[in-house]
Amino acid sequence: ASKSTYLYLPPEAINENKYYFQSDLYQIGIILFQLLGGTFPLNEQETWLTEKEKKDWEKQRNADDQNLFLEKTLGKKICKGKLIDLSTLPEYLDDAYKRVISKALNPNHNKRYHNSSEFLKAIYNLMNTCPSYLQAKDYLLVCHASSKKDFKIYQDKKGNLILEKRINNKDWRKENTHNGTLESILKIARQK
Repeated sequence: ASKSTYLYLPPEAINENKYYFQSDLYQIGIILFQLLGGTFPLNEQETWLTEKEKKDWEKQRNADDQNLFLEKTLGKKICKGKLIDLSTLPEYLDDAYKRVISKALNPNHNKRYHNSSEFLKAIYNLMNTCPSYLQAKDYLLVCHASSKKDFKIYQDKKGNLILEKRINNKDWRKENTHNGTLESILKIARQK
């Protein structure tokens, strides 16, 4: 197996050399985390290390020893549920997404989704209750499938956050009922 494959192993595969149906769901949870923009540096695995761990890693005699050290250290992080950092997901993403991913990645396989139907239902609920986000080069588009409202968030030339709203695909109009913070803008944009 490649070094990258190791990072997708669930804790029970590392600790007990066991694999359950929930182990597949764990791996799908990692992929969902990546698809939503979470940090998962496959090609720079040493970035997962703390400063102390990096120093110990650099002290290893050769590349093989460094790889063994890295695998052992990252294995411990996987088993403790510390490899995935949900705070690296885009800040505009609803917390509901983080809860779904967190459950899928629980270090204890018995606390994960029990089957793919349960996991798919949770994702389906997200799709029905949370808006869709499209991050473009210079704006964020927030769309609601259940209504005809869209929101666009961007910065003006002065760096101020601007919120515009469009209903039924008509012209964009500024929405000024926020206090200028991303939190207050997202609160408005997330409303159906």
